[in-house]
Amino acid sequence: MSEKLNGNGKSAVATFQISGMSCSCEAKLIEKRLKIMPGIKSYEINPVSYRMKVSFDPDKTDAKGIESAVAKTGMKAKMLETKR
Repeated sequence: MSEKLNGNGKSAVATFQISGMSCSCEAKLIEKRLKIMPGIKSYEINPVSYRMKVSFDPDKTDAKGIESAVAKTGMKAKMLETKR
C-alpha cells in the first residue's frame, strides 16, 4: 500500500476489482457503504470496468476494511494495485 503526505496528513490510494456488480444501482450500494466509513477521503466507482479507486487515511482504515465494507453489499472487492 502506498502512502503519501498531503495537507491533511497521510493518504493511501488503492484500486479494486469488483465482482458481482452488474449496474450503476449496485455501485450506489457500495457508495453508501464508503460514505459512512471513517477515513475514506474520496472514491471513484466505474460499473463498466468493474473497478473502484479509493483514497483513504491508513490510520483510520485499510484495504481489508474496504473489502469488508463491499462484501456487506453482496459484492466482492479485490485489491489490484496501489499508487503514489
